[in-house]
Amino acid sequence: MSSFALIVPLKSSVRGKSRILLPLAQRRALALAMAHDTVLAAAAAHGVDTVLVVAEDPADAAGFADLGAKVLIKAAPGLNEAIMSGAGWLAVGGWTGPVAVIPADLPFLQGTDLRDALQEASAQPSAVVADLAGTGTTVLTAVDGASLRPHFGSWSFAAHQRAGATAVPVPISSTVRWDVDTVADLGRSGSGSSLGPHSRAVLHPRWVEQRGRLSAAE
Repeated sequence: MSSFALIVPLKSSVRGKSRILLPLAQRRALALAMAHDTVLAAAAAHGVDTVLVVAEDPADAAGFADLGAKVLIKAAPGLNEAIMSGAGWLAVGGWTGPVAVIPADLPFLQGTDLRDALQEASAQPSAVVADLAGTGTTVLTAVDGASLRPHFGSWSFAAHQRAGATAVPVPISSTVRWDVDTVADLGRSGSGSSLGPHSRAVLHPRWVEQRGRLSAAE
């Protein structure tokens, strides 16, 4: 398998994860912690050469370089525009190999699961992996940055297939598929894999115990 350059687009933490019912300061802290855990696992994964975080807000960029990632500040109008900015930045830097995109909300991610998904995806010119709901996208790949066709947003899994990406049959047990959009999604920690260290550090134990009531409110 050829090594991938991996793009992680990061929406401003002021606007990100709005479906997680927490006060703004706590929600921002959790969104950034999940992004740090995502990058931590990705940077350690076999088959990943470079991790590039494309951050909308300069205030959110701190700490990623310490995890082995490169950082591009780009106030793009949306995730898809941020991804293409990242692909262009990689090309200017001389990267000509395969490129993958993952969201910044995979705090359960294990490097071995990402490695396996990328290995499956590498057999296709472009590939896509669905989230657990089967509607969103947690991995998008292309043979190079110029071939990326990102369509992140509502029903992105189907949109990526319509754009030419081949669906990769990654099992639901793979943490590659475990994105977090709501409080209930954080309950997957009882499924054999745990939250990354940054996310665990910002979740107050009492709040974790009460997440069932918050989930019901969603």
